[in-house]
Amino acid sequence: MNRHGGLSAGLVAMIVVVALGAARPATAQGLAAGNFSVSAGYSFMHDTSGSGTNFSKGGDIDFAMFFAPLFGAEVEVGGWCEDEEFGTLDESWMVYTIQGGPTFKIPRLVNPWLGQVHVLAGVAIDSVSVNSGPASHSTHFSLDPGVDFDYMFKPHWGARFDGGVRFVNEANETSRQFHVGAGIVYRP
Repeated sequence: MNRHGGLSAGLVAMIVVVALGAARPATAQGLAAGNFSVSAGYSFMHDTSGSGTNFSKGGDIDFAMFFAPLFGAEVEVGGWCEDEEFGTLDESWMVYTIQGGPTFKIPRLVNPWLGQVHVLAGVAIDSVSVNSGPASHSTHFSLDPGVDFDYMFKPHWGARFDGGVRFVNEANETSRQFHVGAGIVYRP
């Protein structure tokens, strides 16, 4: 792993430790209704770097815990893959992300809608293999502002619609990865 990748992994580790450390007092008091959410779903991503690859196969899982009425922390893990053919070359691309950061509830949405915005930081890990050969990997710093909207069709269950733009620092250049998704959310 290169020096930049090591720094990114260290940053993610620090964010996770801080989020879990802050969560400990909240869990000691018990999780009150509405203090956390867990979601999982499908995600589509468009990477603007290179040839502008669309990643139609992807998904993410996230966990958010709120420590105040409008403020909390969120951790998200995602993955996307796509196969492309260029003449005789068959390339398989995979992108994985591990991110965490602050999240803020959006007040006063029309019932049954809930929303939150977040700014997540972490790592984006790229993997590519050509003609089923060994994969090459690279790790980059990522910054991902985004928004989640939840339509609660049951008291604790809902549909999540999300989107954002991930900024990924690659070789002193910043590429953008636009992503949108839909899935299921649980809010006690």
